[in-house]
Amino acid sequence: MLKAIRAPKLVRRTVRKLIPMWATDILAQTEDGTAKLPVAFERGLFQGDSLSPLLFCLSVAPLSWEMRKRKGFKSIHGPHPITHLMFVDDLKLYEESREELEESIRKAEEVSELVGMRLGLKKCAVAHATAGRVVGGGPAKLDSGAVIAKIAGEETYRYLGIPQLLLPDSEKAREKVKKEYLGRVRATWATNLNGRDKARMHNTWAVAVLRYYLERLSGDR
Repeated sequence: MLKAIRAPKLVRRTVRKLIPMWATDILAQTEDGTAKLPVAFERGLFQGDSLSPLLFCLSVAPLSWEMRKRKGFKSIHGPHPITHLMFVDDLKLYEESREELEESIRKAEEVSELVGMRLGLKKCAVAHATAGRVVGGGPAKLDSGAVIAKIAGEETYRYLGIPQLLLPDSEKAREKVKKEYLGRVRATWATNLNGRDKARMHNTWAVAVLRYYLERLSGDR
């Protein structure tokens, strides 16, 4: 992927040397003291490494590129169709028909497998809506035989860790956002990172929740 986006050779070489060095230690208390077991990461990205979020976003970029080719949903608020929303590993797909949506899901599954990932189907859900209201329709069936459950009635789904509805209760939504944001702020500033890294983590992880909702609910103020 780094080569595909024409990253400098020095950057590619550095990343290639760093990845095999990813490791951690498991500590266990025994009668003889503390035992330490080194564990090397042989697949995936090492969570906690400051380079990992960038590498992960680069690795899933083909998924976003492919979704931009889809027909998507034409909104009355602009000339451009909405095909998807994506923030790190949270993904929403939009289509105007059930058939088109299932095709988008199949394409997402196909691209995910090509970049070495799998969809977390247990966390996935499908919603069929008309005029902003959830209507009938069955679950989505993938070529692999897996099934993605359908949202029904007043059930919610989660995006950026926040439960949502198609037409959310504004006050409840704001309270959930406030709780999630403050929780992330406390978690960020309780870490052992230095001040600069704490500020960076706050601005990229905690503020992301506020940014999404301020943009989405701006017309409800």
